[in-house]
Amino acid sequence: MKRFVAVFMAMLLVTALYACGGNTDDAGSSTTGSTTSTTAATTSPTSVGGFVKPAGYASVVTVTINPQFRLYLDAAGEVLAVEPVNTDAKGVADKITVKAGAVKAVVESLVTAVNDGGFVKENATVDIAVTEIADTVSADAVLTAVKEAAVDSFEAIEVAVEVKTTVPSDVTTITTTTTAAGTTTSTEAATTTTTKTSTTTTTKVSYSAFKKYDWQFRVIVEQEGAKFCATYTLILQEGKLRIGTSTASPYEEMVPPEYRDEEKPSFSFGGIDWYEGAGGFGSMTSAVEKNNTLTFTGDGDLKLNIVLVRTGETTAKVTATNLPFPIKVGDVFNGITPTPIQDEEPEPEGDYTPVAEKGGAWMGGYKAKDGTYRLVTLVLCGDAPNLDMAIGDPLSGFPEDVQPDVKPDCEEYGGEFYYFGRGDGGAIPEIAENGTTVEIRDENGSKMYLKRTDENTFKIDGCSNRFAGMEDFPNDMVFTFAAEQ
Repeated sequence: MKRFVAVFMAMLLVTALYACGGNTDDAGSSTTGSTTSTTAATTSPTSVGGFVKPAGYASVVTVTINPQFRLYLDAAGEVLAVEPVNTDAKGVADKITVKAGAVKAVVESLVTAVNDGGFVKENATVDIAVTEIADTVSADAVLTAVKEAAVDSFEAIEVAVEVKTTVPSDVTTITTTTTAAGTTTSTEAATTTTTKTSTTTTTKVSYSAFKKYDWQFRVIVEQEGAKFCATYTLILQEGKLRIGTSTASPYEEMVPPEYRDEEKPSFSFGGIDWYEGAGGFGSMTSAVEKNNTLTFTGDGDLKLNIVLVRTGETTAKVTATNLPFPIKVGDVFNGITPTPIQDEEPEPEGDYTPVAEKGGAWMGGYKAKDGTYRLVTLVLCGDAPNLDMAIGDPLSGFPEDVQPDVKPDCEEYGGEFYYFGRGDGGAIPEIAENGTTVEIRDENGSKMYLKRTDENTFKIDGCSNRFAGMEDFPNDMVFTFAAEQ
């Protein structure tokens, strides 16, 4: 969940020299022997509109977003006071827990207060300006110190902002006076207005490159009375641009109690344990990154496209998308550690007979995560291509007293016996073959990609969620061709 944050302040380092040594008379003025003295700026408190300016301040910095504050700093760079300037600032002033002391502590407290007040939006602009400064201090040095404090504070809370620093042309310069030996000086410094060239610098909070992470979004979807968790992952690894998709069902619904010691939840999300099933990948063609924005684009008929804007080091918000998934503008992707992707196997050589011309069926099987064994038959030729699945329940799940009667009707796979008493399937109305790749679609438009590895074998190279109404198809599952008898 992204955080809306506030604006901050920064600090100045200024120096003002105070008179040293000598005797002090009853009037409060100082007298020295053969030395000179320099008076400090504003040595007594001044009240303005109810706010009492601190004594001895040497510089003033204004920080503006929506709330506006003034920071009063002494010659050593310590914050003496924080003045809320406008109504918004006064509304959050009581939440500032550190109002004097080290610059870093004060700025962090200001950031927290303004953020909690909900005033700062991501990509907001923070204006920092020097409004008063002693003539012995460099305005550039003051702005640098303020800018660094602000940038560090925003990075700590992972909010992207633009920080602008300015020395306005009408900045008030706090001047000091020097006296000859034996001269008595006033304790109040004179102030004059001088003209300086107005300068503005801009700093954007920067993040690591998008490709440092995989970007993941999860959402819980309810469909036809069933609840599942969909996961979408943008993979930006060099030469392997793709979108990964997978679905998961509630763990307690999918895994019987007797199998839970072996089969653990895949992950937890939204307060629910999930058991991940089917998954697949879709290829993308380009990932263009500029100014904390990623544009991820695919080819093909749909021209898939999604645009993310960075809101933190590991968060990015969707600002545009045409993906056919439950992803909308405003959703937030999270940066996760990339999962290594094995180099793709070289394309097998040789010309293969098109699958539509091979009279027979393609057979494969696998053990599903719910403990069943599934035999899959693909018929890709003739007038009615289809997928048929026989589901085998483990013999060990039957009551012990009936197992001897059931075993003769079971089939053995991987050293375990299964009873095939149920099944499922569906028609495959579309088949497209391009070289070694076969793309098939079910009646709902879901896709399965098959890669030919030999004349009579192919493997799954990606699969939509719930292809032919079923889940759990594993990538790399191998099918072997059996000719018609």
